[in-house]
Amino acid sequence: MPEAKSTSVYQVESFATLQVQVQGRDGPLEEGKETIYQVRITNAGSGVATNVQASLTLSAGLEPTGFAQAPTAYRISGRDVVFAPIPRMQAGETKTITLGVRGVLSGQQSVRAQVVGDQLRAPVSREERTQVYREKN
Repeated sequence: MPEAKSTSVYQVESFATLQVQVQGRDGPLEEGKETIYQVRITNAGSGVATNVQASLTLSAGLEPTGFAQAPTAYRISGRDVVFAPIPRMQAGETKTITLGVRGVLSGQQSVRAQVVGDQLRAPVSREERTQVYREKN
């Protein structure tokens, strides 16, 4: 049987890559006190990202205060905050979400951000941990 060879050329025009950062404003948080978390979503790719949707989940010792600033509408359900999709994010563009949180239970607590989009095969997740403590009288 004769040998057959084939050559293929792939040209990648552009791609979208999403990066997520979660950062709390304060270090240890006193039980009953409030703080702010910022979530930054960046399209680090060379193409447009579409239908970028973020959700935040708070551990049992944290609760949302009801304060949030975001580039899209959002819905708070218990300890989950779900944001409407961002229709388009250009290459290099960053969107910021700010969420008010109250410490309600002492211990190691966390805010977990998850982002999905049309160009992602799997969600991108990041978590920020905060120690909540009770002031001794």
